[in-house]
Amino acid sequence: LDKNASKAEQFLEKHKRHITLSIAAVVVILVAVWGYHTWVVVPSENEATEELAFAQKAYEMDSLTLALEGDPAHLGLVKIADQFSSTAAGNIAKYLAGAAYYKQGQYETAISYLKSYASDDEITAAEALGMIGDCYAEQDKASEALAYYEKAAAARDNDFTAPFYLMKAGNVAMYLKQYSTAAKHYEKIKNDYPQSAQAAMIDQHIEYARGAAKNL
Repeated sequence: LDKNASKAEQFLEKHKRHITLSIAAVVVILVAVWGYHTWVVVPSENEATEELAFAQKAYEMDSLTLALEGDPAHLGLVKIADQFSSTAAGNIAKYLAGAAYYKQGQYETAISYLKSYASDDEITAAEALGMIGDCYAEQDKASEALAYYEKAAAARDNDFTAPFYLMKAGNVAMYLKQYSTAAKHYEKIKNDYPQSAQAAMIDQHIEYARGAAKNL
Protein backbone atom coordinates (compact mmCIF):
# COMPACT_ATOMS: atom_id res chain seq x y z
CA LEU A 1 0.00 0.00 0.00
CA ASP A 2 2.84 2.38 0.89
CA LYS A 3 4.52 1.59 -2.41
CA ASN A 4 1.33 2.28 -4.38
CA ALA A 5 0.73 5.49 -2.46
CA SER A 6 4.24 6.62 -3.26
CA LYS A 7 3.70 5.96 -6.96
CA ALA A 8 0.46 7.92 -6.88
CA GLU A 9 2.22 10.87 -5.22
CA GLN A 10 4.98 10.77 -7.81
CA PHE A 11 2.39 10.68 -10.62
CA LEU A 12 0.50 13.65 -9.15
CA GLU A 13 3.71 15.60 -8.66
CA LYS A 14 4.86 14.89 -12.21
CA HIS A 15 1.52 15.80 -13.82
CA LYS A 16 0.40 18.45 -11.32
CA ARG A 17 0.44 21.25 -13.89
CA HIS A 18 -1.62 19.29 -16.45
CA ILE A 19 -4.13 18.19 -13.81
CA THR A 20 -4.51 21.75 -12.52
CA LEU A 21 -5.05 23.07 -16.05
CA SER A 22 -7.63 20.35 -16.78
CA ILE A 23 -9.61 21.15 -13.63
CA ALA A 24 -9.45 24.85 -14.41
CA ALA A 25 -10.71 24.20 -17.95
CA VAL A 26 -13.68 22.21 -16.63
CA VAL A 27 -14.53 25.01 -14.18
CA VAL A 28 -14.31 27.61 -16.96
CA ILE A 29 -16.63 25.53 -19.16
CA LEU A 30 -19.17 25.06 -16.36
CA VAL A 31 -19.15 28.77 -15.55
CA ALA A 32 -19.53 29.62 -19.25
CA VAL A 33 -22.49 27.24 -19.62
CA TRP A 34 -24.13 28.68 -16.51
CA GLY A 35 -23.55 32.23 -17.71
CA TYR A 36 -24.87 31.50 -21.19
CA HIS A 37 -28.01 29.93 -19.76
CA THR A 38 -28.54 32.73 -17.22
CA TRP A 39 -27.78 35.75 -19.38
CA VAL A 40 -28.62 34.53 -22.88
CA VAL A 41 -31.02 31.56 -22.94
CA VAL A 42 -33.43 32.64 -20.19
CA PRO A 43 -33.82 36.28 -21.36
CA SER A 44 -34.19 35.10 -24.95
CA GLU A 45 -36.87 32.58 -23.98
CA ASN A 46 -38.74 35.21 -21.98
CA GLU A 47 -38.64 37.71 -24.82
CA ALA A 48 -39.77 35.10 -27.35
CA THR A 49 -42.66 34.06 -25.08
CA GLU A 50 -43.83 37.65 -24.73
CA GLU A 51 -43.70 38.23 -28.48
CA LEU A 52 -45.46 34.94 -29.18
CA ALA A 53 -48.45 35.88 -26.99
CA PHE A 54 -49.43 38.68 -29.40
CA ALA A 55 -48.88 36.61 -32.55
CA GLN A 56 -50.76 33.61 -31.15
CA LYS A 57 -53.74 35.75 -30.18
CA ALA A 58 -53.83 37.21 -33.72
CA TYR A 59 -53.70 33.69 -35.14
CA GLU A 60 -56.57 32.53 -32.94
CA MET A 61 -58.62 35.51 -34.13
CA ASP A 62 -57.89 34.39 -37.71
CA SER A 63 -55.91 37.58 -38.42
CA LEU A 64 -53.35 35.53 -40.28
CA THR A 65 -51.35 38.29 -41.94
CA LEU A 66 -51.02 40.13 -38.62
CA ALA A 67 -50.03 36.89 -36.91
CA LEU A 68 -47.36 36.18 -39.51
CA GLU A 69 -45.95 39.66 -39.99
CA GLY A 70 -46.69 41.38 -36.68
CA ASP A 71 -47.01 45.14 -36.35
CA PRO A 72 -44.63 48.02 -35.47
CA ALA A 73 -44.79 47.09 -31.78
CA HIS A 74 -44.74 43.28 -32.02
CA LEU A 75 -42.91 40.60 -33.94
CA GLY A 76 -44.89 38.20 -36.09
CA LEU A 77 -44.56 34.44 -36.22
CA VAL A 78 -42.06 34.57 -39.09
CA LYS A 79 -39.55 36.72 -37.20
CA ILE A 80 -40.12 34.90 -33.92
CA ALA A 81 -39.42 31.58 -35.61
CA ASP A 82 -36.29 33.02 -37.22
CA GLN A 83 -34.83 35.11 -34.40
CA PHE A 84 -35.71 32.73 -31.56
CA SER A 85 -35.45 29.42 -33.38
CA SER A 86 -33.62 27.71 -30.50
CA THR A 87 -36.32 28.55 -27.93
CA ALA A 88 -39.55 26.71 -27.12
CA ALA A 89 -41.57 29.76 -28.16
CA GLY A 90 -39.68 29.93 -31.44
CA ASN A 91 -40.51 26.30 -32.07
CA ILE A 92 -44.22 26.94 -31.45
CA ALA A 93 -43.99 29.90 -33.82
CA LYS A 94 -42.82 27.51 -36.56
CA TYR A 95 -45.91 25.37 -36.09
CA LEU A 96 -48.30 28.31 -36.05
CA ALA A 97 -46.59 29.91 -39.05
CA GLY A 98 -46.98 26.65 -40.95
CA ALA A 99 -50.64 26.44 -40.00
CA ALA A 100 -51.23 30.08 -40.99
CA TYR A 101 -49.57 29.65 -44.37
CA TYR A 102 -51.61 26.49 -44.92
CA LYS A 103 -54.82 28.43 -44.28
CA GLN A 104 -53.65 31.07 -46.75
CA GLY A 105 -53.04 28.43 -49.41
CA GLN A 106 -49.26 28.94 -49.43
CA TYR A 107 -48.58 25.24 -49.21
CA GLU A 108 -44.86 25.02 -49.97
CA THR A 109 -44.07 27.71 -47.40
CA ALA A 110 -46.33 25.94 -44.90
CA ILE A 111 -44.50 22.67 -45.50
CA SER A 112 -41.14 24.34 -44.88
CA TYR A 113 -42.20 25.66 -41.47
CA LEU A 114 -44.01 22.49 -40.43
CA LYS A 115 -41.02 20.30 -41.29
CA SER A 116 -38.82 22.47 -39.06
CA TYR A 117 -41.19 22.05 -36.11
CA ALA A 118 -40.19 19.44 -33.52
CA SER A 119 -42.21 18.54 -30.45
CA ASP A 120 -43.09 15.77 -28.02
CA ASP A 121 -46.60 17.17 -27.67
CA GLU A 122 -49.33 14.51 -27.84
CA ILE A 123 -51.43 16.37 -30.41
CA THR A 124 -49.37 18.90 -32.37
CA ALA A 125 -46.54 16.47 -33.11
CA ALA A 126 -48.98 14.41 -35.17
CA GLU A 127 -50.95 17.39 -36.47
CA ALA A 128 -47.83 18.98 -37.96
CA LEU A 129 -47.18 15.84 -40.01
CA GLY A 130 -50.85 15.57 -40.92
CA MET A 131 -50.94 19.18 -42.05
CA ILE A 132 -47.98 18.51 -44.33
CA GLY A 133 -50.08 15.71 -45.78
CA ASP A 134 -52.95 18.18 -46.25
CA CYS A 135 -50.61 20.57 -48.07
CA TYR A 136 -49.58 17.82 -50.49
CA ALA A 137 -53.20 16.76 -50.95
CA GLU A 138 -54.16 20.33 -51.85
CA GLN A 139 -51.46 20.25 -54.52
CA ASP A 140 -52.73 16.95 -55.95
CA LYS A 141 -49.65 15.12 -54.71
CA ALA A 142 -51.54 12.13 -53.40
CA SER A 143 -48.56 9.80 -52.88
CA GLU A 144 -46.76 12.37 -50.76
CA ALA A 145 -49.97 13.07 -48.85
CA LEU A 146 -50.43 9.36 -48.12
CA ALA A 147 -46.87 9.06 -46.78
CA TYR A 148 -47.37 11.95 -44.35
CA TYR A 149 -50.80 10.80 -43.22
CA GLU A 150 -49.22 7.46 -42.37
CA LYS A 151 -46.44 9.24 -40.46
CA ALA A 152 -49.01 11.32 -38.60
CA ALA A 153 -51.02 8.23 -37.67
CA ALA A 154 -47.92 6.51 -36.32
CA ALA A 155 -46.59 9.57 -34.49
CA ARG A 156 -48.85 9.19 -31.45
CA ASP A 157 -50.96 6.31 -30.16
CA ASN A 158 -54.20 7.91 -29.01
CA ASP A 159 -57.90 7.80 -29.89
CA PHE A 160 -57.85 11.21 -31.57
CA THR A 161 -54.95 11.78 -33.95
CA ALA A 162 -54.11 8.16 -34.78
CA PRO A 163 -57.55 7.06 -36.15
CA PHE A 164 -58.11 10.50 -37.71
CA TYR A 165 -55.01 10.22 -39.87
CA LEU A 166 -55.50 6.50 -40.48
CA MET A 167 -58.83 7.40 -42.04
CA LYS A 168 -57.21 10.07 -44.20
CA ALA A 169 -54.49 7.61 -45.21
CA GLY A 170 -57.10 5.00 -46.09
CA ASN A 171 -59.11 7.46 -48.18
CA VAL A 172 -56.06 8.65 -50.11
CA ALA A 173 -54.97 5.04 -50.65
CA MET A 174 -58.40 4.35 -52.13
CA TYR A 175 -57.96 7.36 -54.45
CA LEU A 176 -54.59 5.93 -55.54
CA LYS A 177 -56.27 2.52 -56.08
CA GLN A 178 -54.05 1.01 -53.41
CA TYR A 179 -57.00 -0.90 -52.04
CA SER A 180 -55.11 -3.38 -49.86
CA THR A 181 -53.28 -0.52 -48.18
CA ALA A 182 -56.57 1.27 -47.62
CA ALA A 183 -58.11 -1.85 -46.09
CA LYS A 184 -55.11 -2.21 -43.76
CA HIS A 185 -55.55 1.33 -42.44
CA TYR A 186 -59.30 0.90 -42.01
CA GLU A 187 -58.82 -2.41 -40.21
CA LYS A 188 -56.35 -0.79 -37.81
CA ILE A 189 -59.00 1.74 -36.86
CA LYS A 190 -61.48 -1.07 -36.22
CA ASN A 191 -59.07 -3.20 -34.21
CA ASP A 192 -57.00 -0.61 -32.32
CA TYR A 193 -59.35 2.35 -31.94
CA PRO A 194 -62.90 0.94 -31.67
CA GLN A 195 -64.02 3.86 -29.46
CA SER A 196 -62.93 6.54 -31.92
CA ALA A 197 -65.32 8.59 -34.03
CA GLN A 198 -63.83 7.07 -37.19
CA ALA A 199 -64.75 3.56 -36.05
CA ALA A 200 -68.49 4.27 -36.19
CA MET A 201 -68.94 3.23 -39.85
CA ILE A 202 -65.56 1.66 -40.48
CA ASP A 203 -67.01 -1.74 -41.47
CA GLN A 204 -68.42 -0.22 -44.66
CA HIS A 205 -65.03 1.21 -45.58
CA ILE A 206 -63.32 -2.10 -44.92
CA GLU A 207 -65.84 -4.03 -47.00
CA TYR A 208 -65.55 -1.60 -49.91
CA ALA A 209 -61.72 -1.62 -49.84
CA ARG A 210 -61.54 -5.43 -49.68
CA GLY A 211 -64.06 -5.74 -52.53
CA ALA A 212 -62.09 -3.32 -54.67
CA ALA A 213 -58.86 -5.19 -53.94
CA LYS A 214 -60.42 -8.49 -55.08
CA ASN A 215 -61.61 -6.95 -58.34
CA LEU A 216 -58.16 -5.71 -59.38
